[in-house]
Amino acid sequence: MVDQSYSADNFFRILDYENRKGNYKEGEFFSDIFNLSIEIKQAKIQYKESRKNLNDDNEKEELRTEFRDQLKLLKDQKDHLLLDKLYDVSNNIVNGNWKLELRKHWDSNSEKDIYLTGKNPETFFALKQTQYCIKKLYKVKQSHRNNIVQQVKLLLSDNNAPKVIVRADIKHFYESIGIERLLRKINKDNLLSQLAKKIINRMIREYQRLSGSESGIPRGIGISAYLSELYLREFDNEIRNLPNVYYYARYVDDIIILMSPEDNSNEDNTKSVIAKILNDTAQLSLNEEKTLVHVIKKPNEDLRIVKETEYLGYKFILETGKDLVISLSDKKRRNYVRRIDALCINYKKSNGRKADKKNVVNGVRFLTSNTRLLNNKSNVLIGVYYANHLLTDLTVLNELDQYIQSRLSSVGLVGIADYIQNKGYTFTSGFNTRRFVTFKPNQINKILSIWR
Repeated sequence: MVDQSYSADNFFRILDYENRKGNYKEGEFFSDIFNLSIEIKQAKIQYKESRKNLNDDNEKEELRTEFRDQLKLLKDQKDHLLLDKLYDVSNNIVNGNWKLELRKHWDSNSEKDIYLTGKNPETFFALKQTQYCIKKLYKVKQSHRNNIVQQVKLLLSDNNAPKVIVRADIKHFYESIGIERLLRKINKDNLLSQLAKKIINRMIREYQRLSGSESGIPRGIGISAYLSELYLREFDNEIRNLPNVYYYARYVDDIIILMSPEDNSNEDNTKSVIAKILNDTAQLSLNEEKTLVHVIKKPNEDLRIVKETEYLGYKFILETGKDLVISLSDKKRRNYVRRIDALCINYKKSNGRKADKKNVVNGVRFLTSNTRLLNNKSNVLIGVYYANHLLTDLTVLNELDQYIQSRLSSVGLVGIADYIQNKGYTFTSGFNTRRFVTFKPNQINKILSIWR
């Protein structure tokens, strides 16, 4: 049985889950809690400093006992205060004494509007609890990016097997989802509580107010990812059940399908079949510019002309008599270039201060190295190797290294360019050696603010 209640205990669970991901939301919403967190942190620092000055084991044990008692007192105080705050939030949501707040933000990376939750805790907890209920009740599971690309690599590695490769993209996915169709499904299934349905309706109405559109759900909000998975479930099943499909994966609106070719297989026929299923099941359309079909009936002949398929940051290159080559996708290369440009533009706007030069160096270090996500207990690894570990062709990385040198020189940072080169802060070096670097939180924040 799924607990659908919007209770303080469930909100406490949500906070614990967010904390384990490194998202400390209680400090964002409740200043009193934030102050206690600082006090706990300072107590830990003071204990470590005091312990350094002690040599006697008895004194160390006495200090340890005193510290544990102090820490328990502070943590109990924090938990009690937090629960009181969450009880208030719960009452507001249940009684309807709150306003669901969304705010629109232009994302320069995707070049699309994304939406963020407002600063009131009611919006955050109401949407997170509803998201949890959808996930559990409908058994919605989002695809794992790394698993998909590993499987695609394995299946495309056999250059001798006839195949049809479909790389499809849904046009204006989040913005085109039919609201009536989505709500009709939710109401028909009758799995969600009335309060959960009301919250979904409030979110949709607020999105419509901000976007000026009668269709779609807010891109960027966590619950939207689960609603979209639910919305496309029938489409996913229809494609998987096609008799000649032996592999299908979808990551949000990016689709890849591998099929056995039939006598009438050609680009237009294949596109038409997929487009019709998408329209019939979800009233959505394929993005023609980003949808590509390769029909390979006779590999020795058809692969004399190189076939390229880009998916989830990689470019898969098939050619007769050669092993599968995996390079960086054009989109991902452009994203790296954009970030390098942003570092240089930000420096050019400044007065050439020492701090601005440090931001350039740290930005290049971040792009060309690897690190662990800050405050993340799962030790998630990110960086040039961990984001691109399937690459077999490093030509693009070499080109990016040359671009860094050229771009830095163009804004008068020849000395910085030489320093970076001498220190080995290059894409190829970071990838090949899996070099790790560390950053202070304020350094990361400065870098990310330049790229927003």
